[in-house]
Amino acid sequence: MKIINYISAFALSTLMCCCAGTQEKNANTNAESSDSVSVSVSTGEFVPVENLNAECYVDKLSYAVCIDCDVLDQFRTLSIYGPEKKENEKMPVVVFIEGSINEMPSFEWPRIFVDLGYKVCIPKCSNIKADRNNDKTIKTFRTALSDVNDAITTMKAKADKYGIDTTNIFLAGNASGAYVASSYMYTYVSGTEHLSKKGIKGVISISTSSALNLSEFEMNLENKIKCLIFHGTANEQYAELLNSKQLSSQLGELADYTEVEGANDFPTPEYTKVVKDKCREFLKENIAK
Repeated sequence: MKIINYISAFALSTLMCCCAGTQEKNANTNAESSDSVSVSVSTGEFVPVENLNAECYVDKLSYAVCIDCDVLDQFRTLSIYGPEKKENEKMPVVVFIEGSINEMPSFEWPRIFVDLGYKVCIPKCSNIKADRNNDKTIKTFRTALSDVNDAITTMKAKADKYGIDTTNIFLAGNASGAYVASSYMYTYVSGTEHLSKKGIKGVISISTSSALNLSEFEMNLENKIKCLIFHGTANEQYAELLNSKQLSSQLGELADYTEVEGANDFPTPEYTKVVKDKCREFLKENIAK
C-alpha cells in the first residue's frame, strides 16, 4: 500500500511544483574564489526559503504521502536549490532540515550553503515541538526520521538528473531541525525503517532545540561522522545553549562546538559570517576525495 501511495504521490507531484518568482540579481555580488563552484552571493536581506533567488531554484518533487496529517498537507516534498547542473557534473549536497519558522528564521541558513556553491535539498517533514516525553511527540519524531530517510532515498534516485554527488552528502538543520539531523545520524531509533546513512560525510547543527534523546533511543556513533555545532549566546537563551553543549559532550571527539556572539532568532551579520566561514572549512575538510 505504501508503494502505491508513493506512486500516486509521484504522479501528482507536478501539481505540487512551485515556480520561483523572477527576481533581479543583486548587482553587488562577490565571487568566492576559494570555493569549488563560483556562485553569486546576495548582500541583501535573506528571504524565505520558498522565495530564494530564481537562479538558485532547481525543482520540487514529492517523495512520500504524509501519514496521519491534515488533508491539506498530504504530500511530503523535497525542494532543490543551488547552481544549475552542468553536463556530467555532480556536486556535493546539503540536506537541510528546517526548524519551525516560529522558533527562528530557518531560511537564512540554507542560503549560506547555496552561496558556498553547494546543492541544497530541503525536505518537508514532521516537526518536533511538543513535550519530549509525550507519546505523540515520540511517534511524530519517528515519522520525522522516516520522512528524512524517504527524502534522502528519493534524492539519491534522482541524483543523475539533478547533478548530485551521493558520495558527498551533508545533513544540516537548525532548532528542532538540528535535533532531527543529529538524531538521524547518531541514534538508533526502534520503530523506524532502516535509515539511509550511506554517503553522509558530516552533520551541521545550528542552535539545536535539544540534545540527543537517549532516554528513548540508543546512541550510535559507529560511523565516526563529524558534527559541527553552533549556538548563539545572546537573548538569555541559556537553556538551548546548554542543549548544544550537551550534544557536543555526547558526541565527544566527533563534535566541533562553537559559541557565537549574537542571538539565534535574529542572527547578526557577524554571526552569519562565522557560521558561513566555519561551514566552508568543515564541508571542504570532510568531502570524500
